[in-house]
Amino acid sequence: MTPSSTVCISSAPLTVYHRGFSVSLLTMAGGTGTYGFVIRHLDLVLHSSGGAYASVARAETEARRFIDDALGAFDHACAALDVAD
Repeated sequence: MTPSSTVCISSAPLTVYHRGFSVSLLTMAGGTGTYGFVIRHLDLVLHSSGGAYASVARAETEARRFIDDALGAFDHACAALDVAD
C-alpha cells in the first residue's frame, strides 16, 4: 500500500472534502451498523443526515450528491435572476 491509500481506523469521523465543503462520515450510535454524514462550511453545520446508509461509501456518495444538487439549484436560481442588458 502506498501512503496515500493507507486506511486508518479511529473513533474520529472520517472527513472528506467536496467542492469546498467538508463532509464528516459518521458511524451511527447503538450498534445499528448504519452510517450518516454532516456537511460543514466555515465551521457551520449546513446539513446532517440520519443513519440511513448501509455503508460509508454510500453515505459519502449521497453527501456528494446533496452538495452537487444544492449548488445546481443555487446556480439555476441565480441564472433566473440575471437580466439581459
